[in-house]
Amino acid sequence: MAQITVKKNKKLDLTTITVVGRVSASEISNVIAEHNQQHVTKLALWDLTQASLEMLTPNEVYNIVMAANEFVDLRKGGKTAIVTPNDAEFNLSKVYDSVQQAAQTFVTHKTFRDKDSATDWLMRQ
Repeated sequence: MAQITVKKNKKLDLTTITVVGRVSASEISNVIAEHNQQHVTKLALWDLTQASLEMLTPNEVYNIVMAANEFVDLRKGGKTAIVTPNDAEFNLSKVYDSVQQAAQTFVTHKTFRDKDSATDWLMRQ
């Protein structure tokens, strides 16, 4: 079970989700559901720099996309940045980006290797 921290910055309209440890698809889906049932922000930053996605299969990544897409209307025009420096996690996050792009949602997703680049991208209009 991973340690997951969610922080909301209403001024920046940003939610930062920090994951530490081995995380499962159900843990990620639960955070998405909880986050979107409370105060929804247009911007989301998933900090996976200390996380392990080794438990996730491509099918589970698809299921996470479907869980996130249930709330896409609430974040229309928003952005999600995923930060993961490790090759395996980075590649799996790119699969998530690709599936989201194929789903043609109104939320832009992008994967980064460092938090500063992700934050810069999120803050650009």
